[in-house]
Amino acid sequence: MMADHTSQIKSPVDNKYSSDMDNPDNIDNNKDGTIRSLEEKLKLLDEEKLDLENQIYAAEKKYHEQLDSYLARYINADFSLAQMEYILPVKRAKFSKVHASTTSGYSSNSIGIDASSLITLKHFFEPSMNLVYKKLHEITKEAQNKYRQSNDDMLAWRFSPESTIGKSLMSRIRQLLNANEELGRVNQTDRVARLESEAELQTTCMKEFIKTNEDIEGVLEEAYTDLEGLQSSLLILQQQINQTESVVETLQNELESRQPGIVAELMTAMLSKLGSETETEVGNDDVDNDNCKSTPDIHNNQSEQDDMQSNTDNVKLNETCKEEK
Repeated sequence: MMADHTSQIKSPVDNKYSSDMDNPDNIDNNKDGTIRSLEEKLKLLDEEKLDLENQIYAAEKKYHEQLDSYLARYINADFSLAQMEYILPVKRAKFSKVHASTTSGYSSNSIGIDASSLITLKHFFEPSMNLVYKKLHEITKEAQNKYRQSNDDMLAWRFSPESTIGKSLMSRIRQLLNANEELGRVNQTDRVARLESEAELQTTCMKEFIKTNEDIEGVLEEAYTDLEGLQSSLLILQQQINQTESVVETLQNELESRQPGIVAELMTAMLSKLGSETETEVGNDDVDNDNCKSTPDIHNNQSEQDDMQSNTDNVKLNETCKEEK
């Protein structure tokens, strides 16, 4: 019987090293000891397992031997019974009296059968054995046919360059490889053409962008130069206006001091003159709409002429003032 070694394993409560677990110095020693003890117990369990397997193998072997012996005895008994049933009808007429007296069983001595006849009859097949033999013969034939068929199928499906299936597979593989290469070439050419077209589009877009940028830079430079010229002209005009305003103020003060009322008359005359000039300018703008680009220069010239006229008027006023003095 199997020894219960699991009962020999001590619990952590009953272990003699449980009191030393509180000491951290003895933890490693306790672990090593428990590991060794467990390994020894595992070895014992493995040995017992091997013993049990050997016992089971021996018991199975003995069982099969007994089964074979019982089958042999059963077959022999069945064979002898069949022989008895085969022989008895023949000998029944000759030994009817003896057969009637033997109610307990059938035996070779009571019915008068010779031992030599029994030995010769044992060489014949029993009907049950003949049936078993026929079935075994049919099963072996079927197994041989299946083996031949499977071997033939295996030889037929074996991949070799000389077999028909191998040749068809190789030709199919070559066709697939050629189709794959053609598809790869087409894909590569399409990809290259697409990349070339995209590169050309990018270069054209970059060129157009650079050209437009250069045009914009030129326009901006021209605008900057025009603005600088306008700013300088405006500064000059502002200075001239300031000077004329200062001169006009001095002259107005002098005229008001000497001749009161003449300044208002002069202002009305100047306003009427400016109104007439503006009306003429509006008429010229309505007539000459196509020459709008040259109008700034004309206006500048007109403003310069107005400045010159105002300067001449101022000079005349100064001369009149001197004459009056």
